[in-house]
Amino acid sequence: LNKNKRLKKWVKMVRFSIGMKATEKAATQATYKTVWVAGPSIEHTKAILPTKAIIEHLVK
Repeated sequence: LNKNKRLKKWVKMVRFSIGMKATEKAATQATYKTVWVAGPSIEHTKAILPTKAIIEHLVK
């Protein structure tokens, strides 16, 4: 790609487009496949609780 500047330009545009679509999909359709940080563990998340409540639940 370093030698062919035209091809490099097209590849950069395609990669940018794929990245933008992935970002848009992650923002609008939050599933365990599109949320980048949480990964598959978000599938098992049922509620958002404060840390104190989670610790109390674990200590019981």
